[in-house]
Amino acid sequence: MEGWFYRTLAEPDAIPLQKVAVAWVDCDLYESTVPVLEYLTPRLAQGAIIVFDDWYCFQGASDRGEQRACREWLEANRDIELVPWQSHHWAGRAFIFRRAS
Repeated sequence: MEGWFYRTLAEPDAIPLQKVAVAWVDCDLYESTVPVLEYLTPRLAQGAIIVFDDWYCFQGASDRGEQRACREWLEANRDIELVPWQSHHWAGRAFIFRRAS
């Protein structure tokens, strides 16, 4: 699909997913990552893998890009935990998704 994440994901049946086992988040910027995480929140299966393709962009700054969006997402969703799993290249980081029961 083409378009901005916030527009595409807002369409009711744009991407009809019920459960997600692997999510590849390749958003680079904070503004792009926020709507993707919001879309994924109710769809992520317990034990799902989330790969952030640009986790260490911006010299690894935690107040920018995917790291900032993820931190704020976790603060807003206290029942969610991301368990560090592995790096996949110089900028990417993967996590295991867990939701408290």
